[in-house]
Amino acid sequence: MKSKQYYWILVTVIGIIFVSGCAPKEIVEEPQQEIAAPVIKEETEVAEEEKIEEPEEPYIPEQQRIQREPKEQCTGGRINFDHPPFNLDKIIFITPLGAMSDGHVTPTDHQYWSAEDNELVEVYSPGDGFIIDIERMGRFEEQLEDWRVVIEHTCTIGSIYIHIDALAPRLKEKISTTRRSASVRIPVEEGEVIGWYDFSVDYNVVDEDITIGLLSPKLYEGEDWKIHTQDPFLYFNEPLKSQLEALSLRVDPPLGGKIDYDIDGKLIGNWFVEGTAYRGSDPWDYWKGHLSISPHHIDPTHFIVSMGDYGGEPAQFGVKGNSPNPADVGVGELVKYELTDFDYYDGNKHWDRVSLVKGLKVKNDDQVKGIALFELVENRKLKFEVFPEKLAEEVSDFAENAKIYER
Repeated sequence: MKSKQYYWILVTVIGIIFVSGCAPKEIVEEPQQEIAAPVIKEETEVAEEEKIEEPEEPYIPEQQRIQREPKEQCTGGRINFDHPPFNLDKIIFITPLGAMSDGHVTPTDHQYWSAEDNELVEVYSPGDGFIIDIERMGRFEEQLEDWRVVIEHTCTIGSIYIHIDALAPRLKEKISTTRRSASVRIPVEEGEVIGWYDFSVDYNVVDEDITIGLLSPKLYEGEDWKIHTQDPFLYFNEPLKSQLEALSLRVDPPLGGKIDYDIDGKLIGNWFVEGTAYRGSDPWDYWKGHLSISPHHIDPTHFIVSMGDYGGEPAQFGVKGNSPNPADVGVGELVKYELTDFDYYDGNKHWDRVSLVKGLKVKNDDQVKGIALFELVENRKLKFEVFPEKLAEEVSDFAENAKIYER
């Protein structure tokens, strides 16, 4: 494990992927002035003289981040927060850690905090600390107002926000239109407004003092913070912790979600094409070699088969009969799963995906979309092949597209 004083520097570089009921403290600057919420724009016009004349170097995605040199010594260790990271009066619900969707093939290491569309939501620092990185998301030439911000609270605890739509003025001035990111050290106070977002934003807390149950940490070296990410609600004191849990779509503990389901010698959990690890072989489609057979993030009684390459695209499926349980499948067992689409239900009604509902259940469709074959050949080696648009009777064994995955 890298030294703690360097750890938060490691997580402060470029990212593309990829997904407060309390009033904010008054922000005092020189001269003193109240921060007004901005008008959110999709793009920022770039003056001719500010545009980059030389061709930009290839974009280095989040999973291939570099380590920056530290500027100052960090201080402190484990802390808990008394202030929410967003204005809770405007939050409708919180999607827990662990969602698998599109290119997020393995369970996501961040929550989604959802509000009304076209509703500007204040983004706060939940505690004192230093903003150590500000990064522009998306393709650089688009100059989108879409930001990733990292706050170092202590040597081991930090907050990561993705998809902030507007930065507070004193932060925005630290990054120019000719820069993708700025490595900074800007002090922030508990409850300080650092920006605003519209509709949905990503948030997580990283704690270097803990290591979760992903079996092979070395495979996640491209995104080291993943192995230090657990339920963010654990880092908030009462009564705030209970307020956040009440907003979560999940009713099974941990209410803030989880991302580590690996069991040695069993099918369940995350896998990667042999020799590629999390960062993959293609920096633009790094998820293509990812595979996860893990419980659903909202309804953990239902498991999902999530793959980076289903006919060339990432995809997620339920399994007909929701059986056999991947936690029970061991070495030498050939398993054939019939893949289906799935949806969310509130009782017998489809969930509208915009309101807070407790006790949502995942139900599979009847139509089979393909067949997935799995066989653990060793405790940490898996043979896998998917057969799109095939039925169970049409698939009896592996064919030419089978690959070995590892963890």
